[in-house]
Amino acid sequence: MPETMTPLESIDDALGSLEAISAPSSWTPSSSSRLRFSRAWCSTCSRDGYGGSKLEAARHLGQSGDEGIDGCINQDALGLDQVMVQAKRYAPERPIDRKTIQAFVGSLAGQGVTKGVFITTSTFAGSAEDYVKRGSNTKVVLIDGQALLGLMLRHEIGVRAERSFKLLAVDQNYFEDED
Repeated sequence: MPETMTPLESIDDALGSLEAISAPSSWTPSSSSRLRFSRAWCSTCSRDGYGGSKLEAARHLGQSGDEGIDGCINQDALGLDQVMVQAKRYAPERPIDRKTIQAFVGSLAGQGVTKGVFITTSTFAGSAEDYVKRGSNTKVVLIDGQALLGLMLRHEIGVRAERSFKLLAVDQNYFEDED
């Protein structure tokens, strides 16, 4: 005999099984402008907890001659502990290779920091992933296009609600007598 679920359990079950979103198939983060892309990753990093609770803790720096650094995230109020960001808007068929990640690690050393986040709208080659896993003093987190989209959805950045549901339940306390 099938198990009977409450309406809330049914909704939770359906939401938990969703694996795709209602995004136009033509949209990818790489199709956005450089400014909108930088806003997206700044907001995503801030809402994901980088820089504490200050939304302005993540900021875009990228310009010509930036030595491979597109942004900076202050992890404390004074900016003593920083994470540098490199963000690349690449087509999905153009993965980030090990050489690009090594250059980013060199840029981090040049800035005197030991932590970095490399964000791409594309993917990472296996050699790039292996390079950051090898256990260096410089820690680099890789965020590919799918992971970026997932973070944007989780933090409701660049998305809108298609539908919302309101599930009502009887408030038993309302019907209790007051003493």
